Amino acid sequence: MAAPDIIVYVPLPSAVVQGQDLDIEQQNWQWAHCFTFPILCLTSYGSLPVKPFKWLRYAIGSAVGAQGHLSRTDNPLDVIDYNAAFPTNSLELYYHLADDERRRLFPADPKLLDPKARSNSTAVTTRRAGLRTEVIRRDQTCVMTGLPRDCCDTVHLIAHSKGDGYITMYTRRRSRSPNADDIVTDIDSCKNAILLSKSLHTEIGKTVGFLPVPNFAMDVADVHPSLAGGAGEKRYSAHLFQSDVALNRHVYSDVAHPIFKKLTVRDSTEWPPDILWDAVYASVILNLFGHKNFLDKVNEKWGTTFYEGEMPVHQGARNLQELNDSHNAAKKKADDAKQRDTRADMRNVATDAQFDIFDTILSLPFAFLDRAKLMARWGSDRGKAQDKEQRCIKEKVQGWRC
Repeated sequence: MAAPDIIVYVPLPSAVVQGQDLDIEQQNWQWAHCFTFPILCLTSYGSLPVKPFKWLRYAIGSAVGAQGHLSRTDNPLDVIDYNAAFPTNSLELYYHLADDERRRLFPADPKLLDPKARSNSTAVTTRRAGLRTEVIRRDQTCVMTGLPRDCCDTVHLIAHSKGDGYITMYTRRRSRSPNADDIVTDIDSCKNAILLSKSLHTEIGKTVGFLPVPNFAMDVADVHPSLAGGAGEKRYSAHLFQSDVALNRHVYSDVAHPIFKKLTVRDSTEWPPDILWDAVYASVILNLFGHKNFLDKVNEKWGTTFYEGEMPVHQGARNLQELNDSHNAAKKKADDAKQRDTRADMRNVATDAQFDIFDTILSLPFAFLDRAKLMARWGSDRGKAQDKEQRCIKEKVQGWRC
């Protein structure tokens, strides 16, 4: 008897034209087998939240870039019981999308972790100095384990190799903020990086994802009791998939249970936006549960959008010109900040080069004299110095005559 699976169907557009809105007419959409979740695998790893169907709804939404509902049939009114436990037998589910969410649909990139898959912007995106300093100032220690910074890497949520154009495209397309403050235009922005233990770096997006709650499908209480907090309080947790295998390999030797490990947020002002946490989580879902045909379709229909640098026209309910203005303003602000930092660094270097501790000590007796007394003292000292110089000259001349 085959092991039980949860098979999830998602409506996908037949035609995707780069730079144009998706056609939401019913005839342009077809149900596609997109995900297969092995029930025994998930339950045996202990990887499931306390409300597994709510988690499943979020996981699919993060992967396809649209917020929908699960049902047992293609009838959108037949919504599943989100408070139920996973069944012991196989189950087929349908992920229904309203028209406005169909317009927003933008699947995660199956090649997000592939360093060879690069956008056209990568060639002109140089690695910015100072990023690690900014991240250390914000996070102080590993956000997951608490290990000191010397044991940590500065980890990009979307890899540096993808470039500025890629992260701009991705966050603009996934943006859900009314004022577009979740759009990131610099791949080396502090909003695209965290301080993380070296032993965990290589597993990010493969077997470790980051779960922001509350989200459109889950509250904090739906995940794990260890994450409990105040009502409406934002929580971020690392979700460890396949943890028993990873622990045997000592990948998580510095992480204690539970499977959901709460992240430490010391300063949220430059904290990554939820859509970037979603990107990492979606990478895990695609990597572990994505159906090959679905991954192939995403590469075929959206690959040019990912890697040719063109921006899609549709931006949800917001005007494209407003987003362009916001993007340009954010870019200018970031460039101005970099220029200010560069000028400050140059001033600091110049100041350090000119500073002499002995000159400072010798100037202390004159620091508190008023201007008149200082000028009188300076004139007197100058006269004495000139007299001394004249005496030295006369002594030398007399010595020559002798």
